[in-house]
Amino acid sequence: MDRPRVLVLASQKGGVGKTALTAHLGVAADLAGFGPVVLYDTDPQPSLTEWWKDREAPEPRFAKGGIADLPLVLDRLGQAGVRLVVIDTPPANTDSIRAVLAHADFVLVPCQDGKTDMRAVTKTVAMVRELKKPFAFALTFVNRRTGQTADATRLLSHYGPLAALVSYRVIYKKSANDGRTAQELEPNGPAAQEIAELWGYVGTQMGFIEPARGEKEFV
Repeated sequence: MDRPRVLVLASQKGGVGKTALTAHLGVAADLAGFGPVVLYDTDPQPSLTEWWKDREAPEPRFAKGGIADLPLVLDRLGQAGVRLVVIDTPPANTDSIRAVLAHADFVLVPCQDGKTDMRAVTKTVAMVRELKKPFAFALTFVNRRTGQTADATRLLSHYGPLAALVSYRVIYKKSANDGRTAQELEPNGPAAQEIAELWGYVGTQMGFIEPARGEKEFV
């Protein structure tokens, strides 16, 4: 069986929504029929692991192991027929992030719209480009109507494509506390729509979804 495709969520700044988006994208991919999907947690603060332990649904699956175990784990998961592995990474530790990024087929870089976030994102982008990995940004927990968000969107466009805007919504906090996602808690809500759009972008870039007519794939 082929090696599963690997989506890595990476940012050298903490608190930008990596874990939340890892969980949400894993569930979104599974709900869209692209499973089996496996989540993998490489953050020493194992928030994703704890979220998954609270989860009642059996999917997406969860694989245990550290960064050094990743090559063997990916081989094993491929043999088991897994199609997608979504990996959460630690903030700040450059060597650890780089070691995970080496296995990525696509990298999603979450960031918020503050000045410190904009400064930090350049370091992550430099690392991703050094490894020649395709990537896009997700601007997280923003108020879409503010000038600050508009300015951040323009600034990010100088570094790479923007996959989606994820608004500040209480449901994301609620989902973090009970092992579910916005799509499961409020399937017809605006947060569910945001995540569906984000997965639509990422899934297209990773080859799970056919691009819409006239839409160019990111290279």
